[in-house]
Amino acid sequence: MYVTPAPGTAAPAPATLQSMPLFFNGLPHALVDLTNNPGGLGSWLLEARDADIEKIEATLQSTVTTAGTNHYRLRSELIDDIILVCTYVAS
Repeated sequence: MYVTPAPGTAAPAPATLQSMPLFFNGLPHALVDLTNNPGGLGSWLLEARDADIEKIEATLQSTVTTAGTNHYRLRSELIDDIILVCTYVAS
């Protein structure tokens, strides 16, 4: 999963969510530095990409073929909620 903040004066890099078993029991997390992104937080993008979905358990994905190319999607009926928890440090 990737989280991309809204663009500001400098385009922020997407943050790759990573999971570590000892950190909140494996809760995926990332650090996003907004130092060069003053102002409002705008709209963010949370995405799961084809290449990453292809790697997960087959029962969690579906395959769509367009023009001979396979695209991998999460099975939406298996997702009830997605929650994004944010914390911040003001300096």
